[in-house]
Amino acid sequence: MRAAVVGGGYVGQSTAALLAMKGIETVIIDINPAIVDSINAGKPTVADEHVTRVWPEVRERIRATTSYDPIGDADAVIIAVNTPPKHIGDELVELLRKRVRDIEAFINLAPLRSAAAGVAERVKRGTLIALETTIYPGGTEENVARALEDVGLVPGRDVYLVHAPERVDPGNRRWWTGNIPRVIGGVGEGSLERGLRFYRDVLGLEMHPVSDIRVAELSKIYENTYRLVNIAYAQEALMRAGVNVLEMLDAVSTKPFGIKVFYPGPYAGGTCLVKDSLMYYASTGSEIVRNALIINEETPRWFARAILQRIRELGAKKVLIKGIGYKPGSPYRGDPRLNPVDRVVAEMRKLAPDIEVVRYDERALEDSDVTSVREGEYDVVIEWSYRGFLGFIYGGA
Repeated sequence: MRAAVVGGGYVGQSTAALLAMKGIETVIIDINPAIVDSINAGKPTVADEHVTRVWPEVRERIRATTSYDPIGDADAVIIAVNTPPKHIGDELVELLRKRVRDIEAFINLAPLRSAAAGVAERVKRGTLIALETTIYPGGTEENVARALEDVGLVPGRDVYLVHAPERVDPGNRRWWTGNIPRVIGGVGEGSLERGLRFYRDVLGLEMHPVSDIRVAELSKIYENTYRLVNIAYAQEALMRAGVNVLEMLDAVSTKPFGIKVFYPGPYAGGTCLVKDSLMYYASTGSEIVRNALIINEETPRWFARAILQRIRELGAKKVLIKGIGYKPGSPYRGDPRLNPVDRVVAEMRKLAPDIEVVRYDERALEDSDVTSVREGEYDVVIEWSYRGFLGFIYGGA
């Protein structure tokens, strides 16, 4: 069996590792020559311990290319490209305040449409096409099925089309692509059955099939929107309640039922939360989600001001922030617009040009401001973690 994965990012390489573990010859297609060269040299470009652990065992079954030509030899094609948000910060807040709901005002669908067209032009009849990219309800049909139909291929008759949204959690040591239960929905007669045979019977994943593909599409954006809304709830308490919210949430966490505590980070970013919540808002018009997105965009500036106030109280002039991943403990990086540390540091530098703020992470030196640090070189060192940031703001050392 042969498979092609379109998109060589975090999801694409995790999926390729799983496919190769199951003995499937896999080709990754990506437009970035640097990613292609690294994979062909036997080096994954994603910082995931599950991927890096299995890669030496499976690298002979994985290759990469910038060409879509291998699609024609694949029995299964998995589309795992990114669909990034178009606007962040003040521009996004302005759109939300105007209650704009056009999906294309928020989300860049060009990578998905380009991938779908590349697949449609080369895919052979009878192939399974699985969209793992997160998409809004109706998006699989509007973007992938339409590209197939444009070249005369009907899902369920000529090819099989499913949506099985990824659920990866970068930095999670327990859960990865190879053991996370998945939701799946299909387009056209027979697609769901074919998709289940691949994901459940070949890859060995626990699958939850749904009767309407829009249920699968909505389920993924609902999951991440749930997280963003609850984080924004904590962020709002932090900015407006006037008490030590860290202490309050620790108190709340003692209740053994009926609540899940979310701690307020400086930005609920990463590659998924904002994007997926924007899809949810555009699809449903949810006022709760719209307000949560606005609160989230306001939070980096609040953190920057609160941290600067504490720095000035200490008389510090040179500050080191250790750790620059999307979330504490994760070296995973990507779009800097969606990175909590980058957002806060940008605000700090804007508000206080007289204070030197340096970002450093030994696991992401290419994105750090310095490649090494010496003890005692900085007046203040802040560890990037929710408790670290809040502890410093509330007077911790």
